[in-house]
Amino acid sequence: LGPLGLIPLPTKWTIFFGEPFNFHKKYGPKDAEDQLLVNRLSEQVRIKIQEMVFEGLKGRRSIWFG
Repeated sequence: LGPLGLIPLPTKWTIFFGEPFNFHKKYGPKDAEDQLLVNRLSEQVRIKIQEMVFEGLKGRRSIWFG
């Protein structure tokens, strides 16, 4: 496309906000040293984010026409 390839195409973004996690109610600062617990909690966060991505993709009509 030559120089036209340098011009970015317009894009549409949708931002989703999920419910906050309340880890502070159940866990204290000392629990941050437990690597197994930290890994398990981070996996819960990752799974929730992935679910939100999949829900957003279901509602998307077209990457070109919105």
